[in-house]
Amino acid sequence: MQMKKNRKIKNKISLINAFKHNLRFGKIAENVKTELTYKNEYYFGKYNGDLNYEDFSNFVKNIYYEKVEKFLTKKIRKNAVLATELIFSAPKEYLEKGINYAKWKDAIMYFIKNNFPTFPILNAAIHNDETTPHFHVLLAPIEKTENTFKLNSRKFFSPKILQQLHTNLEKETRAVGLDLSRGKRKIRAKAQDIKDFYADLNIAKENYENEIKNFEYISFEDFILQAKKHKLED
Repeated sequence: MQMKKNRKIKNKISLINAFKHNLRFGKIAENVKTELTYKNEYYFGKYNGDLNYEDFSNFVKNIYYEKVEKFLTKKIRKNAVLATELIFSAPKEYLEKGINYAKWKDAIMYFIKNNFPTFPILNAAIHNDETTPHFHVLLAPIEKTENTFKLNSRKFFSPKILQQLHTNLEKETRAVGLDLSRGKRKIRAKAQDIKDFYADLNIAKENYENEIKNFEYISFEDFILQAKKHKLED
């Protein structure tokens, strides 16, 4: 299984647009196979009935207020991350082999519960109407202590923590009986490796320059004459 994206949402308009996409409200993207939309599954933050844009916007804002804003102990900063959207997908080859769909969903929910216990879930939806089924989860990155309830995305989504989250996701999938590894992790080049590389490069450059100095240039006409001479000698 892959955690394809970790998207930061920094304003209410972006949050509303994320809900619109997840709940298939309003204009539908071209890559969506609308004849399959009935197969989508919606969990948290779902709406019932036909709403105009204003009503839908208020519906989203109300969810955010009820789950986040009314509990905050600190004012929201202008550059704060209001929500984080995680998108999970299973490799296509596994889906074609008949992966246990229920286990795939369970693994994601276990992962969210175990790794983000203080994060309110604003919305969760599985899209089965695109090329590869994938799971959208909208979370509010809340740091919760005995006396505080505040937004703090930076604490939970540093590069080091993201790498650990991918490892944890693999463990969760194995715990429910699946093995959807993300493949080999990227290995950063060490400073010594880079130093050695450039040392070898400089040696190669020096050898090349020496070869050029020792190379005797001849014109094309002289080359033809020498070739004919060698042919006659043979």
